[in-house]
Amino acid sequence: QKIDTSSRRLRLFNKSDYGYYRILNPRKVRDIYPSDSSIPFGVFSKGFSGNLHTLKRYEKLFNNEQLGLEAFRVRQIVKNDVPTKYLATKQYVKKKHIKLIKRFKNNIFEKKFDQKSLFDDIDSLL
Repeated sequence: QKIDTSSRRLRLFNKSDYGYYRILNPRKVRDIYPSDSSIPFGVFSKGFSGNLHTLKRYEKLFNNEQLGLEAFRVRQIVKNDVPTKYLATKQYVKKKHIKLIKRFKNNIFEKKFDQKSLFDDIDSLL
């Protein structure tokens, strides 16, 4: 099958599994569209036939919104629960990142961390 090289494609973040999904068809947006998004679903379906700049802007807004919502959730989990258990349920989280988060939480709550190693750990996540 030919690879679609159309510029009318999206790459949307799914916080259920931490995957980024390439969307080539507006009907596929529904497969990963979350109920908690404030970005109207219709902008994606209409965007495939409308202005490309507007479609890309909504893609960025959607991804930033979903990443922000998940960052808030993870913050609460790190503070009150076991983040490794939560992150292990995410299909696209690498095991090395789960280990880093565990070490990060241990270091923060034991107050025995060296700031440089903490930022090195964070850098390796990115």
